Amino acid sequence: MREKFYCFALVFILTTSLIPLPILGISEKWIQESEIHPRISAAADQSEAVFGNFQSTWYFDGAKDPRSGQPDDGWVRSWLRNSGSVWGCRNWKDPETGTIYPVKLGGANYGKSEPTKIQFPVPDLEGGLSICRYYRYRPPKIIVNGIPIQRAFGIGDFYAPNKVWGTADVMVETHSRTWLGLDIYQRVLVWVSKNHNQYVIYDWTVVNTGNVDLDPEIEREGEALDSLYFMRELEMTVNSEDERKSEWYTWSGVYPPESPNWTWWDSVRCLISYAALEYDRYGYSTWGDAYGSFMEYDYLDDCASGCEVTLFAPKTDANHKPIKPIGPGPNASSGKPENYPENDDVTQPRAHGFHGPDDLKYKHHSIERPPDEWEVVYNAMIYGEKGDPTYDPYVEYMEGTYPSTYHPKPTDKRGVWRWNDLEPDAQVFWHIVGWSSMGPFHLEYGDSLRIVWANCGGRLSEETAWRVGKAWKDSSITFVTKSGDTIDINDISYTFPHVPNPKDTIHIPPVYRHFPVWQDPGHQCDRANLIKDMWVYTTVDSAIRHAINAQWNFDHDYLAPVPPPPPSIEVTSMPNYIYIKWWYEEEADKPSDLAGFKVYRSRGRAGPLLTNEGVAGKWELVFQCGGSNPGGGVDWTSDIVYEYKDQNVIRGENYYYYVAAFDDGTHPETPYPGDVKGSPEPLESGRWQNYTFGVIGAASLQREAASDLSNVRVVPNPFNAATVLGRYGEGSDKINFFGLTEDCTIRIYTFTGDLIKTINHKGSGDEAWVNPTKEIYQVTEEGQHLASDIYIANIVDNKTGETVNVKFVIIR
Repeated sequence: MREKFYCFALVFILTTSLIPLPILGISEKWIQESEIHPRISAAADQSEAVFGNFQSTWYFDGAKDPRSGQPDDGWVRSWLRNSGSVWGCRNWKDPETGTIYPVKLGGANYGKSEPTKIQFPVPDLEGGLSICRYYRYRPPKIIVNGIPIQRAFGIGDFYAPNKVWGTADVMVETHSRTWLGLDIYQRVLVWVSKNHNQYVIYDWTVVNTGNVDLDPEIEREGEALDSLYFMRELEMTVNSEDERKSEWYTWSGVYPPESPNWTWWDSVRCLISYAALEYDRYGYSTWGDAYGSFMEYDYLDDCASGCEVTLFAPKTDANHKPIKPIGPGPNASSGKPENYPENDDVTQPRAHGFHGPDDLKYKHHSIERPPDEWEVVYNAMIYGEKGDPTYDPYVEYMEGTYPSTYHPKPTDKRGVWRWNDLEPDAQVFWHIVGWSSMGPFHLEYGDSLRIVWANCGGRLSEETAWRVGKAWKDSSITFVTKSGDTIDINDISYTFPHVPNPKDTIHIPPVYRHFPVWQDPGHQCDRANLIKDMWVYTTVDSAIRHAINAQWNFDHDYLAPVPPPPPSIEVTSMPNYIYIKWWYEEEADKPSDLAGFKVYRSRGRAGPLLTNEGVAGKWELVFQCGGSNPGGGVDWTSDIVYEYKDQNVIRGENYYYYVAAFDDGTHPETPYPGDVKGSPEPLESGRWQNYTFGVIGAASLQREAASDLSNVRVVPNPFNAATVLGRYGEGSDKINFFGLTEDCTIRIYTFTGDLIKTINHKGSGDEAWVNPTKEIYQVTEEGQHLASDIYIANIVDNKTGETVNVKFVIIR
């Protein structure tokens, strides 16, 4: 199966490279430099139709081989499956028929969006492209054993530090158009620095051009867009990549600062999602939720949350026209356009709500739905769920919110303790789609507005998820509250507020605080579960903290402090050590505040993997040059050097590396060196920029060639698939032949004498059973994996004719 997949991917790449990009109708770019990896489409569309079953935004914990372009074993946390951006206005005049529609909808819904005609790319960027990716630094080279493995720098990719806004590391730019006559100029910005690597900013300038298609003719010249609303739809899957979990939605930023209901959450305007309890469905078990992860796991599988924060929505005048600024923007030198609106309307978003994933009037664009549904969707943009008659009987608005705004009670405060009880008519059945809307705006012909938001994530570290999960299962779990108290299962009360200090209950989801269902033995909910949920819920706090950091960055003209650029890296397998060297491609790439380098290593896989035995593939600091002595047994030198010999490695194991550059904390690149905390600190480049990955990126010790075949060994023997994952990680199917001569042939037979694999070996004394592309371990000539059995390796020295047979066992 795997070889078939790689062949398909190769055919796709070759095909797209032969076709001029604008003809494709839709194309995409990954941003893979930060902790969060979004997929960006040329049509500014992240719908299900564009990305299919593959999520649009991921937490990337460890890589199998991201060159494949699709999630693989390393993609263990998704939290935004897809999203939609829908526009609605009144009294829209059709340029072809002259018909005036009381309500007209446009944009790319989260489901079926048809990006070739509803919201479509305009090929007018660099060289006629419709999507471009710009780097502030030259992307580093990554070479392992002489093979380049860095991501391709292809069509639409540019090293352009003067093009990237502010101090962002990567910016993707697109130009798209909707059939309403709106042009969308999108910039997507990502940072890798410590306080800014867990969010992605989307900065949109929207112009009423009057052009409803790709030709230069203006069909709606002089026509205004009246009572314009903008809806952001989010289908989050905040936990596992299998999408079989549900979630609560809540929102912040709806209370004025003078309101008694205002909390620190309301300092930002977020649509927030976190894990929820649900019924069994479709024959699945109760997939891990905030009340219990997979029971056979010794770790938490539910330890992530996500949010989308509105960073900027334009203030309007009495006629709902965006207020125009006077003079240029505050930092034209940062690359941002001049004369953009800087008048933020803190009362936006105007409304919130949710619906089921297959509520088709929201999922599909308007041409797919009857006209009577258009008004329903448009009214929902204005009034929240009250605009939809099917929700009217039981939706209650929050009280004390900004005047003339409409915010129904969030899903976790609606009087049900199980997610599936939200919808009496069963429209909500496996996911929620939460949404927020902004408006109204009045755009005259040629007018524009700017809307900015960020997708933010929060999660527990792999170490914490394993430690807390293990303690939860054996009922030794504890939690340190906001007030500094350490509580255990004996401190938990079965009555509200459940913990000794009422102010600490913020760490318990509101729905669970008011519904003491942990007394129900059928759901295995007890005091230990409640403490576990407190840990899970801290991820919401983390997501909001990242939202606050994103707001800080926007407010400071995208000039957050950043680390030095990552160096290029080459890793070479040697007989007694692994050799790592690094360099900058150009002397100009070396920053003035460079203080040194750190070498990180991961054993077995290119990133953490949670197992019942612990966390495999942890990144560990093994060498530092420059700066102060890190201690802890780390090799260190005060001089800045550009090479390291890693001798503390085990023969037969795979190792992965990255080299981080760090600065002295002065940050001359920004007028705001204190960052979000107000105190400057040294920063280091991110691991995703130059890390080695995949089977082809594995380094391991290579013995000197033997003089004869008398000491040939097969390792491991027996090979047991159930025990090697934690040890070998991405090389979990790795079988090694040790003690080989310089030039020999290895023929592998089944116990019945069928030849299944021939390996031609030259060079060192070691050889791994790998396919010719060096990307897949332990497969036959036809690419098949092997069943449990006894196998025989016949090894022939091609120079002397010496022959040896070695038996080994495979257990699956």
